[in-house]
Amino acid sequence: MLRKENQTLNNFNGTLLWKDLPILDFCIERGKVLKWEMHPENEDYYPIEFTYNATVYGLQDFIDCRIVPITRQNLQRVLKDLGLKEYSWDGIIRANYRLCTDDCYWFRQDGSKLKYDDIKIRD
Repeated sequence: MLRKENQTLNNFNGTLLWKDLPILDFCIERGKVLKWEMHPENEDYYPIEFTYNATVYGLQDFIDCRIVPITRQNLQRVLKDLGLKEYSWDGIIRANYRLCTDDCYWFRQDGSKLKYDDIKIRD
């Protein structure tokens, strides 16, 4: 499937974590991967998408399953609640760390000191 620019991760520098365990440190600028460092010591916590495709495409698949779709009813209200003027994966991930109630994966931007307990949705 071809994704539109606002439906891909184009500009993000940070870490994918499971709780506070780092899974992947990466930097994507203008759609190009500048840094991609997996944490093999935490391989048991890799998302299922990484077991068959630990590439930027696997990361895009992982996000695609977790992010509010562009076709969502009341999307403008959701974006407003997140403080966003337009739909973009980059903005949504920055606004809510791409948390999900079903698991403990989230994204932290480089330079942030946040811990999972600071942002978790529930115990």
